[in-house]
Amino acid sequence: MEGPELTGEGSNNEEILFENSYKGKIKDKYHFSQKLASGGFGIVYLAEERTTGKKFAIKAIQKKKLKNFHTFVNEVKIL
Repeated sequence: MEGPELTGEGSNNEEILFENSYKGKIKDKYHFSQKLASGGFGIVYLAEERTTGKKFAIKAIQKKKLKNFHTFVNEVKIL
């Protein structure tokens, strides 16, 4: 699936933060089985891709905790 290429403030155009972004309800694509951790910006879950059975750690970022786009970009870079 193709999605938008977004870059953050101060980054060069070659740095892509989102590639092949999924559009739609994330729970349609993944089954969330358990909470692994939580932090200042969100919660990390163990999830299984429904079509392949592959397991991933997915971080759900709480929108209300983000003050601006730059904060969001920094949080994504940490991942």
